[in-house]
Amino acid sequence: MAKYMLIMRGTDESVAKMMATPFEEMLETVGRFNDELIRAGVLVAAEGLDDPSQGVVVDFSEWCAS
Repeated sequence: MAKYMLIMRGTDESVAKMMATPFEEMLETVGRFNDELIRAGVLVAAEGLDDPSQGVVVDFSEWCAS
């Protein structure tokens, strides 16, 4: 079964907020989120990614440009 990963870029504001958050707090927040996904039965996998040479980049920026 194929697996996919979606990575979305943050805004300047969201990155600034993340950088101001203590690392331990971020780890706790992500841990709670992952626990919720597990309890909901929707966390399918959490292993590492394959070598980048095995991946594909899909870029819709030209399609979405106004």
